[in-house]
Amino acid sequence: MNGYGMRIVHNDSKCMYDGMREKNVNNVSVPWRPLTTAYSQDGMIDLLELISDNEFKNNDDVLEVIKRLFIPNYEVARFHFEEAISFDCFEPNTKPGFYRTSDIQRTMEYIRDEGIK
Repeated sequence: MNGYGMRIVHNDSKCMYDGMREKNVNNVSVPWRPLTTAYSQDGMIDLLELISDNEFKNNDDVLEVIKRLFIPNYEVARFHFEEAISFDCFEPNTKPGFYRTSDIQRTMEYIRDEGIK
């Protein structure tokens, strides 16, 4: 894995990543672990250990994966934070991308109220 970022690769045709293509073209190790294994406390420790060992070219990728797996509603809300901020749903007081659960909740309310799917 050294030198590469981390991506969530789904096992269906809708995924933007083709795991086998990535493996053949970019010599990427796919899969690291099944999502069901990563989505556990042990999976979290494994991800943190990989960061600690500097296994990634860019730790931002693995931090984003951790947020997507472990922060409730982050997966949906992440696409709408800027919109929710522009509509004054919340005032960010954290580093971009590291929103509080209350900010995520307000973003989810914005999504619901605006009928966004």
